Amino acid sequence: MVYWWFSVAAFDTHAEWHFALNAALHLLVAACLGRLVFKLSGNVLISGFAATAFALHPGMLIVGLWSSMRFDVLATLFSVLALGSLAQQPETRSNWLGVVVFASLAAFSKEISFVLLPAIAAHVLLTDSLTWKARIGRLATLALPFGMAVAARIWFLSSVDTQLNLANPFSGILRGALGWLENLPDALLGQPSTGWISSLAAAVLLGALVALFAFARIRIVDRRWAVTALLVFVSPMVLQAPVFQLVLVLDEPLSTPSNFRFYYLAGIGVVLILSLLFSAINLSTALRRAAKAATLVVLGLLTVRAHSATNAWTTGTLGEAQRVVEAASSIALTTKLEAPCTVFMLDVPEYVLEFPHYSDAAIKSQLPTTHPALGCIFVSERSPSRNFTMGATCDDSAWKPFATRTKGLSPVPAKRFGKLCIHHFADLPAEKQIETPRPYVFHWQQGKFIRTANAPE
Repeated sequence: MVYWWFSVAAFDTHAEWHFALNAALHLLVAACLGRLVFKLSGNVLISGFAATAFALHPGMLIVGLWSSMRFDVLATLFSVLALGSLAQQPETRSNWLGVVVFASLAAFSKEISFVLLPAIAAHVLLTDSLTWKARIGRLATLALPFGMAVAARIWFLSSVDTQLNLANPFSGILRGALGWLENLPDALLGQPSTGWISSLAAAVLLGALVALFAFARIRIVDRRWAVTALLVFVSPMVLQAPVFQLVLVLDEPLSTPSNFRFYYLAGIGVVLILSLLFSAINLSTALRRAAKAATLVVLGLLTVRAHSATNAWTTGTLGEAQRVVEAASSIALTTKLEAPCTVFMLDVPEYVLEFPHYSDAAIKSQLPTTHPALGCIFVSERSPSRNFTMGATCDDSAWKPFATRTKGLSPVPAKRFGKLCIHHFADLPAEKQIETPRPYVFHWQQGKFIRTANAPE
């Protein structure tokens, strides 16, 4: 949140600067990953390829650019720095302090970094040079900050709407994990529905895993890092399974770019697995030249895909999506709205994917803090994930026929933070729009919102 406060204070709502800052953070993750790989392999070419491939991978790049995914990127950055301290030689107390500090920062950035706990624990337990007393002592110093982070996260989740399947959590976890694996091949290539090519990529990764542990067994690869890399890759699947099941309502979950976040930290594990494997292979001169040529081809393809992905991203965020939000904000500024009221922004093009989810927040971010429209709610055909109101009642019943969303079997009531109220409304059937408090209905036509005749004057 400190990072968010800094960027908003510095750049306000100028999207270009936020994107530039996000891109810089993503590149920093890639650079730290390259440094970690160099510590493990001692090979400049392998570490350079690892860093460049991660930086250019279209799925990873989009996560880096997406502003609300900063928590994933920050957590991954601190996770890589923690692993870098773990790889530091010799294994001194000061280096372990770096592990604890960076792992703690990662844990409080986002819960995805909780995967560090089993990964680092496995590494410590497999370190034969440490006595069992020293191993237990190190794990104890790591467990304290992670325990605090877990407690804080549980408290947070108890106070917000998560839409998780709490009635049958195990089936939700299983369904989410299987869905994560099913979409893994597409995530490896950075695009949805790539057919047999993505299946080939998954087969290559599986072969790499088998080879890695075969080499670890005969001591060609450090078994500690083989297990650590595997856990960094696999643990995000288990940890995020309850949430990933929610995106399976989409036929192609990765068609929504933000869903690549489920594979961002796992991507670090994939890079570590492949780097450990390639550093263990002794190639002849001819094969080494062929490998360098293949590396250039892969980087070239990644560059083309990264260019295509960023073009699509800028078109979707600085293009039509920006025009839709600006048009909606203009309506809010120029229309005489009497709070409390409901403003419907309908028929927005389907390719402006995120507008239904963030319509209320996106529009109000463009308004002065004293504007009367802040006492109204903005919705499209679907209710946004949250509605924010100021100066209006915080009682959900005042917004009938909107119904409060439920978490498990219990409704999630509105909460007040100072003058701000946060509401969690379920989707409203179209026929009930006219029953909402002071409805104003607008339709997107020919690049602007047009008010319908049956809206109140």
